[in-house]
Amino acid sequence: MLLAMGGFAIEDGMIKKLTDNFPVSEILIMTGALGALSFAILAKIGKMALCSIIC
Repeated sequence: MLLAMGGFAIEDGMIKKLTDNFPVSEILIMTGALGALSFAILAKIGKMALCSIIC
């Protein structure tokens, strides 16, 4: 839980910095892509198939 809260705070700070240079739509795409990539990496580390998690 503590790691999740820290990650949210970091993401929030990054989004606030990015709003000066990028439109909101690009920021949403970037955060979504990074979230999906993080999810896939954690599933791979935990030796879980992505289909078993998603399906």
